[in-house]
Amino acid sequence: MGLGAEWREGLLAQAVLEGLTRGWRNHPQLCRFKEHPDPLDAIGFYLLKVREEAISRGYSYDISKIRHPVEDVEKAPITRGQLLYEFSLIYERTRIRTPVWHSKLLAGEEPEPHPLFFVVEGEPGGWETSYWRGSQPQREGQLHTTAPRRAAAYPRRFQSQAGFRNISAFVNPERS
Repeated sequence: MGLGAEWREGLLAQAVLEGLTRGWRNHPQLCRFKEHPDPLDAIGFYLLKVREEAISRGYSYDISKIRHPVEDVEKAPITRGQLLYEFSLIYERTRIRTPVWHSKLLAGEEPEPHPLFFVVEGEPGGWETSYWRGSQPQREGQLHTTAPRRAAAYPRRFQSQAGFRNISAFVNPERS
């Protein structure tokens, strides 16, 4: 998913957390934000960092759409298994969609999560199923066979956001 889609999904998450929608209220990926001590600040911080990335690429995202644009918030945990699972999905998708970006995702360093999250040991979320493969995710340390175990591409500070399923874990500059 590109940066534009990540922005739109984040705005949807914000509306859901504010109780402004009838749907999506029980989306399992929202647990990351709902379980945060300050859910609205967490999504505001998340969106602010997405906007900062967009600006660094020359895009103009309207900051007024972020209803809680906080500069600092308590970090939330993301399991290493979830981070690697999300990376394997974006790695597989970019192979087909954007080969130029895909070639930048080379073996090397561990992918870093979005600044909202910190990594803890653990498995992928129990809610995860691969809609591309129709199967359960591999367990920690077992990425899809086409994906490297580590990533050394793109600015490491923003390789993963670990948010909604459709908010890509890894920003894709070719399809923003």
